[in-house]
Order: sequence, then structure tokens, then C-alpha cells
Amino acid sequence: MRYLESFFWGIIAALGALALEFIIANVFLLFPSNKNITLELFISSFAFVIISAGVEETLKYIVIAKRIEELFWNRPLLLISFLVGLSFSLVEIALIGWQIGAEWKMHYRYLVEIILLHTSTAGLMGYFIATGNPKRSGTIIKAFGLAAIAHLVFNILAFYRSYFFDYLIFLLLLFLVAVNVFNVLRIPKKLAS
Repeated sequence: MRYLESFFWGIIAALGALALEFIIANVFLLFPSNKNITLELFISSFAFVIISAGVEETLKYIVIAKRIEELFWNRPLLLISFLVGLSFSLVEIALIGWQIGAEWKMHYRYLVEIILLHTSTAGLMGYFIATGNPKRSGTIIKAFGLAAIAHLVFNILAFYRSYFFDYLIFLLLLFLVAVNVFNVLRIPKKLAS
């Protein structure tokens, strides 16, 4: 049941990120210098790509840190993070599916990329939070910083998507998955010390 709660907290984090991104976009549009920019144009801009990575990883960090703090003595700790990341990605996928409708079947690769990205960055955060103090600046910098950088790199590559960048996305996601597998294998020893 406690792990199922983590899944639902990931949904809440995703909806919170969506609301916060919507608020940021609308505040941006309030400035007189931006009167010719529409909400759709801003959301598809490079600036929004950067903002969204930071907002999404911030909310995931908050949820994961709280869940791990609450369930620290219940193993496996990384499962908490993976569930938060998985449910976060499913909300994003549902929004994409709603936006593009029946064409979603043509974009299955992108959906897999979203699941791997959010689950992997959440797992990365979970590892650093579980093995460190989530309130220390060093832990925050490592956990949030690395996840946000990975997410930002992914967003930039996806923004300029091309045949070459598809390979870079694949390599980035492969690297993140490999790091998570390595972390799953070494966390028991790390927590025991």
C-alpha cells in the first residue's frame, strides 16, 4: 500500500508541475513586451523547454525526498522513486495522447522515451536521497542537479530532434538506465555502511 501511495504522489507531482508551468507561462505572457506571443508559441519555445525541466525535477525531488523520509526503513527505497517517476511519466503521456489523439500509436518511441526519462531521473534522485541527507545542500545539488541536467539535455535534444539527435537521446537514456541498474545493485552495501 505504501508503494502504491508513491505512485499516486507521482501523479500529484506531475499535475502540480503542469499547473506551475501553466502559471509561469501565463505570467510570462502578462509582460507588455510579450503581447505578440501566444500561450501555444511560448509552450513550444526553447525557454519553456528549460523551465519545464527545472519545474518537473523540483516537484519530483520534493515528493521523492518526502516519501523516502517517511518510508526509510521499508525497503526497497529505489522502488519509491521509480514509482514516482513512472506515474509522473504516465500523466505526461496521457496529456500527449489527449493532445495528439489517435496519432499516439505512431509515436510509441517517444512515449517509451518519456517513461525512461522520468523513471530514470527519479531513480537517480532516489539513490542520492536514500544514501544522503535530503535536506543537505550537497545531496540536493547532486540529486536535483544531475536529474535536472539529464532532463534538460533530453529536452534540448528532443526540441531539435533529428536523426542524429535520436541516437544521442538513445545513448542518454541508455546511460541513465545503466546508472540506475548500478545504483540498485550497490544501494544495499551503501546503506549498510
